[in-house]
Formats: sequence, structure tokens, C-alpha cells
Amino acid sequence: LTPVVVTTTTTQPIGQVLGEKIGANATLDELIAKTKYGQTSNDVKLLQNALRKAGFFPRWVRSTGWYGPITRAAVAKYQASK
Repeated sequence: LTPVVVTTTTTQPIGQVLGEKIGANATLDELIAKTKYGQTSNDVKLLQNALRKAGFFPRWVRSTGWYGPITRAAVAKYQASK
């Protein structure tokens, strides 16, 4: 897998995905560890965007910040790929 850059709305890079930093201090694995099913937060939105950039979250689904069944499936796909 190739690392991908996650960007903010200002289009300034804030990090890379697989094992690298996303946002201020969180890696993709850290975002997974600190979010849970049913949660709604900006961390979930960052997780969804990072999973999309890595090819695990569907491109046709908008990042809402809600950790529902689509996010859970994307996390499972990511974890199975490791």
C-alpha cells in the first residue's frame, strides 16, 4: 500500500496514513483505538477520511463523523490488510 496525504479544508497536508501521523498526533491505528461504534466526533471524521484515502472507506459515502456500519466495515478491512 502506498501512503496517502490527508488534507484539511485549507488543502494543507496534515500527515500520511498507514503508520504515519494524521492531524496533530494521531496515526490511523490511534484513531481506530480512540473511536468506537456509535460515536460521533471529529476524530471519526478524520478516521473516515484517512480510511478513504487508503482505499478502505467507500468514495461514494460522505464522511459524516458518525461511526456506523460502513465505518466499522472499513476498519475491519484495514485491520485485515495488516
